[in-house]
Amino acid sequence: MQIDFAQTVYEDIDALASIRVRAMRESLSRIGRFNADVARARLAETFDPLTCRFIVVDGSKVGVIDVRERAAHILIHHLYLLPAYQGVGIGSTILRQILADARRLGLPVITGALHGSEANRFYIQHGFVKTGSKDVDNYYVYLDAERK
Repeated sequence: MQIDFAQTVYEDIDALASIRVRAMRESLSRIGRFNADVARARLAETFDPLTCRFIVVDGSKVGVIDVRERAAHILIHHLYLLPAYQGVGIGSTILRQILADARRLGLPVITGALHGSEANRFYIQHGFVKTGSKDVDNYYVYLDAERK
């Protein structure tokens, strides 16, 4: 399986939102908050084509990744995979690279995950620690073992 990334542009917002909606539908439905228009709007309001990429597997656009490097941390702003591509190692491969970059830079990695989403288990399995909750999200941090 070949994992690549493709740069996004403003005109990609509908395709990106479609991936986000499909990736989150089950989790949002489980907590009674699924609304495709709201999911699209939340993505659009913070969309930055300089940091957002399509996740491309064997030539097909199957996900979205948006990682933002800040002075004090690296933020995983978005990481979505279409349901058929979840649980097969793609997210883990991408996350390992992000964590390696963070170690090289000496920065912690922070992210959030919707309550009830499988993403919570995913981040905990990869060494993230829950730092809090607000509204419908849980928040996590990954500190390299040498920084803990």
